[in-house]
Amino acid sequence: MKRSRRGRLALASIVLLLAAGGCEETTEVVNPMDPTLEPGLDHALVATVRPVLTSLRILDDLLSTSASGATKAVCPDTGGWCVEGGATCTSVSDFLVLDFYDCVVDSAHLYASLDGKVEVQPGGPMLFLTSVNLTVDGSTAISGEGSLVPAECGLGGNYLTSNGQMNGYVTQCDSDPYPTGDFLGFRFSYYQASGNLDGSNIFPVNVGKNGEHVANCTIDLQTLKSSCDLI
Repeated sequence: MKRSRRGRLALASIVLLLAAGGCEETTEVVNPMDPTLEPGLDHALVATVRPVLTSLRILDDLLSTSASGATKAVCPDTGGWCVEGGATCTSVSDFLVLDFYDCVVDSAHLYASLDGKVEVQPGGPMLFLTSVNLTVDGSTAISGEGSLVPAECGLGGNYLTSNGQMNGYVTQCDSDPYPTGDFLGFRFSYYQASGNLDGSNIFPVNVGKNGEHVANCTIDLQTLKSSCDLI
């Protein structure tokens, strides 16, 4: 039986409509926000940046009067350093070895517990530091090298924890919790964040991934929470 011309036209129309529907344009989502970015940034601040800077500020308080300006490795009296736990100092060649044993320090600026070792090499106005498995308030162990300049309230260096890496130098002379600094950077997961500190609680950072700038983030240093916008 022959198919009518009208039927063939109707079938062709259906085929065309189906083909057109199958090629309907879709909107692609470009560079969606990585759900690990902001939580990872917040965790790096709490687990790496805060304990490193806390340890440096406490060491600055402890050593600013006893070792500042020293050119020889002479141990300070550590008897009054800890309100709980203990701390010892050993002079080895041209540097000091400070051992902290769950030492709770109530310093001029901070109250925290230190456990681990720090090597100190006096160099006039600058003190060179090497931290070895140092923990702060039960943090993961901190290792790395840095320096203190007590007369200028400067501190910083390059430090590692199992949660990330921090490098840079800041200035913090008073009890205000927000330092200034030309550069502070830290790494976590496959991200790198860096920015300048202006003494306020707002810390804007650029975030890179595999060498490419991927996001601009704002960190509230009071809450240690971040908010990011993709580039």
